[in-house]
Amino acid sequence: QIAIISRQNKNKPTPDLAEQLRVLYARLKELNAEKTKRMLHKLRANVYHNSGKATKYLAARVRNKYSSAKIAHVMGGDGLKKITPTDISQEFAHFYSKLYNLKEEGSTHNARAEDIAHFLTQANLPQITSAQAEELLKPIELTELLDIIAKLPQGKSPGADGLPNAYYKKFAHVLGPHLLKVY
Repeated sequence: QIAIISRQNKNKPTPDLAEQLRVLYARLKELNAEKTKRMLHKLRANVYHNSGKATKYLAARVRNKYSSAKIAHVMGGDGLKKITPTDISQEFAHFYSKLYNLKEEGSTHNARAEDIAHFLTQANLPQITSAQAEELLKPIELTELLDIIAKLPQGKSPGADGLPNAYYKKFAHVLGPHLLKVY
């Protein structure tokens, strides 16, 4: 009905047709709001009703959660993308059998250090520069530690020591030198 009146109003606009359109659009908006409210109520009821049960709904939520943790693909040694679970599994098996110098499946043969070094050299892995290595080996300074403590988020659960971040922030200057000894 809105489409018909819209065409009529487009061809020959009148205040009466404009008012009819306004009323129809308002009613459509009300109907959509009611439908959305019913759907939301139904969804909430479904979630509440099924939240403690192992249902299709819960299974789908778990499946969605774990599907994001799956390995979607790997690049094979031949440079091709492996996407099927079987191919991915075989690629991992091949990689680790080469890494650990395994000749047969299930072998417990220990890899030799020179074989591992040769494999890692051939793998063309990125390496850090000597300047980066030197920077990483430097001891942590008190100013760095205090900066990190200052950036700790507020209101988080305490760690294994049971002390919240607010405690560390409050006593950072007292605790800092002692924490440096730990790190």
